[in-house]
Amino acid sequence: MKREDFNEAFDHEELEEVGGKKKLFGFYERLRKHLARYGNRRHPIMEYLFLLPDLFILILRLIVEKRIPLRFRIFIGSIIGYLLLPIDIIPDFIPFIGYIDDLLIVVFGLNTILNDVDPSVLEQNWSGDRDLLLSIREITEQAYRFVGKKNLDKIRGWIHKNVKATR
Repeated sequence: MKREDFNEAFDHEELEEVGGKKKLFGFYERLRKHLARYGNRRHPIMEYLFLLPDLFILILRLIVEKRIPLRFRIFIGSIIGYLLLPIDIIPDFIPFIGYIDDLLIVVFGLNTILNDVDPSVLEQNWSGDRDLLLSIREITEQAYRFVGKKNLDKIRGWIHKNVKATR
């Protein structure tokens, strides 16, 4: 399914009528509003956090993308589950920092997928303003500096556990 077809088939008004999908996009809307409260994108991490709603839409598109192998679509489902569940490595109610684990889960998950999937598949499903692959690389580099090795190891452990479970 092309990005344009997906957007047309799943515009916001139609999603209101589709049971499970409404909840997913409701999360997207709440996240966008929550991040907008901070309003200031001067800090590099904030700039990346503002990508999180677009990354969320990307993984929703990838879960229905037929060029993504089934095992990765199952893996993406676990990432979506992590984002929607109230239990996090770093709780979302902590201002600014609370969404960093969500961002890293998505970015490290996309990195894992990129090892086996043509990057153009992800780029064709991307609707963000920034270059996707460059953003993934920059976020990964910043993660080492900002979050620290111990926390990154927890996130990577969760990702590897879930990738192995889908094989």
